[in-house]
Amino acid sequence: MLKVRQYPTVASILVGALLVLSSTTAFADPVAFFSYSRSVGQSASTPYVAGPPYYVDSYDPNGGLATSETTLNASEGTAFAKGSADLGSGKLKALAQVTSVAQAGYVSAFQRADIGDSFRSFQGASPFIWSGNEAAFTMTVTGSTSLTANASNGSQLFMWILEPGRLDYYARWLNGEATFSEWNDHVLAFHFGPWPTPVSGDITIPFNFAPGMDFDWALGLIALTEINSPTPSTASGVADFFNTLDLTYAGPAGATTYSASGLFPETLNLADAPQSVDEPSSIALLTLGLVGMGLARRRYRLGE
Repeated sequence: MLKVRQYPTVASILVGALLVLSSTTAFADPVAFFSYSRSVGQSASTPYVAGPPYYVDSYDPNGGLATSETTLNASEGTAFAKGSADLGSGKLKALAQVTSVAQAGYVSAFQRADIGDSFRSFQGASPFIWSGNEAAFTMTVTGSTSLTANASNGSQLFMWILEPGRLDYYARWLNGEATFSEWNDHVLAFHFGPWPTPVSGDITIPFNFAPGMDFDWALGLIALTEINSPTPSTASGVADFFNTLDLTYAGPAGATTYSASGLFPETLNLADAPQSVDEPSSIALLTLGLVGMGLARRRYRLGE
């Protein structure tokens, strides 16, 4: 199990998460699940602003398919990025590709895809008691990277297990509407790893954790390639995770998992979860109250 409170700096995540600008994306209130895709092209000679061809994003508040794509043609070279996110299938895709002309300078392609949901577990008709029980996500990724001299790969994969209700802040942080600490200070467990270079073929990543409570979660995939050449040269870089990242979940034994989306594979719709039942203490108080009322009524009659 991976616990959070102290862990290595996430500056490299911020490289990808950033590029957080105000956009036309509209979030539901509050966010309990979503799919999100962002494509960015940047170079030394072009401004960085929200909007094509520099910055394109797509958000599906219903957890359906969100897609984005952009091509930036600059004096330093060409940046191409495309990706998609689909909570309903548990799939993320991300591709970033750069090529430079015989000119010194900087050009980068960035693609980010995120999905998130809120899980609640029950055992029969009662909320599941977590204790030390483990749950597990499994990420299966097919991808490749290819780089020439002066090109680099900054691709990343990360997953956050959050306290209930904090997915709203995570989604809004993606859009520049919330601060990093509003969700990061409420992390129960995490997985983070930059991709090695080179990458080729299938990679399976198990992520076991013991949250101690019901939880929200978010998964992000970043493809990032850039060229930074101090002298005129021709270079290229590709980070291809477009086929595909698949996410699956296995809850603890004896638990039934409900998702806010009702879409994520092997989960049931939270709207159909068992209704709350009175706790034993509440039932005891109610019984005691009824007995007291009966005694009072009996005394009243005896005194007549």
